Amino acid sequence: MLTVRTATTADWPHFPRLARLATSIAGVVHVVEDDQVPVAGAILDLEGRSTEPGVPRIEIELASRRTLADSEAAVSELLATIWSTARGFGAQRVVLPWDTMDQAGQAALARMGFRPAGTWPYFDLGGGAIEHVMGYRDPVGSVVDLVRDAEGAG
Repeated sequence: MLTVRTATTADWPHFPRLARLATSIAGVVHVVEDDQVPVAGAILDLEGRSTEPGVPRIEIELASRRTLADSEAAVSELLATIWSTARGFGAQRVVLPWDTMDQAGQAALARMGFRPAGTWPYFDLGGGAIEHVMGYRDPVGSVVDLVRDAEGAG
């Protein structure tokens, strides 16, 4: 049975990247479990990022050895909760950066109401700085922004 709940410090060993983010941003963190086994976590950063300041950003982390393909139902439940939370804060749009090379993941997220934002892929350099993928630079490790908005997601 899938359960979405607010994350606690006991979840951090399963989601170390979210644990680091939770200490540096103003956000809400949720975790989805399948029969009490952590599947994925997500943080809603209400301040957004440099690509769309002021538009809440979602960061997802899957538990180890999980892929979006084998966790799609759980991640869908998690993102529905995060979207509802964002709407509760008055958001009309959210941004979800996703691995440029993960086409299967992007297709799964499209089924969950996310679409490409139309921006160039980029590398997040930290501290609000990004570098767009240009020329012959290898895009491995870059992300592309996906969005979900009130008009397209209901």
